[in-house]
Amino acid sequence: MVHDPADLRRLAPEQLAALAGRIREFLVESVSRTGGHLGSNLAAVELTIAVHRVFDSPRDPIVWDTGHQAYVHKILTGRAGMFDSLRRLEGLSLRMPAAVGSPPVGTSEQKTPAPRRLPRTGPSAHAAGRPPRPVAAPE
Repeated sequence: MVHDPADLRRLAPEQLAALAGRIREFLVESVSRTGGHLGSNLAAVELTIAVHRVFDSPRDPIVWDTGHQAYVHKILTGRAGMFDSLRRLEGLSLRMPAAVGSPPVGTSEQKTPAPRRLPRTGPSAHAAGRPPRPVAAPE
């Protein structure tokens, strides 16, 4: 498995396809034990891989339309080992902004379109070179 979004940028296209298959198997296994949103995550595997490969996560913040589309994001940011806590109080599903070093992420479940929930970037964002490119992941 990938432990950091930067790992994706080192993989060849055929390796990305194999990774997508392994992620799907992991999701089916994990969600069948813990419960959770399986279909929306199976549908978002390639999208999530592409977003993390193209954008500079964690520098570029990502906003998902709903939190239950973000399981693959959590896997790609090194939290696959926490999936046994999925849907438990204080578990993985309740920790949307996650561990130190993982990408800033948010959801739009409050009936606000994801693009409107993107963080704004001002002059301070430009201080370190290129400004962050906020991403609104479609549903």
